[in-house]
Amino acid sequence: MRRQLPAAGLNTQGDEGEGGVRQDGKVQCIECEKFKQGFGSEHALGTCQGEPWGRHKGQWPFMIHPCKGFEPKPSSEGEAK
Repeated sequence: MRRQLPAAGLNTQGDEGEGGVRQDGKVQCIECEKFKQGFGSEHALGTCQGEPWGRHKGQWPFMIHPCKGFEPKPSSEGEAK
């Protein structure tokens, strides 16, 4: 018998907070300074260069999850172009 896993939280609408942290305290790796993007697609499996939340270096960029080591990417606001 196959075990049913809970659906991963991928809905990003309506829960935006400041600095990449949602109102419920969860984050997405794509917003983290420590996340290294995978190749081929923005949805490709990437890697956590810090302390991964699930102890696995491979991380999905848009999966919503709790993370103690999250560091928001620097804001591009106010930078000269």
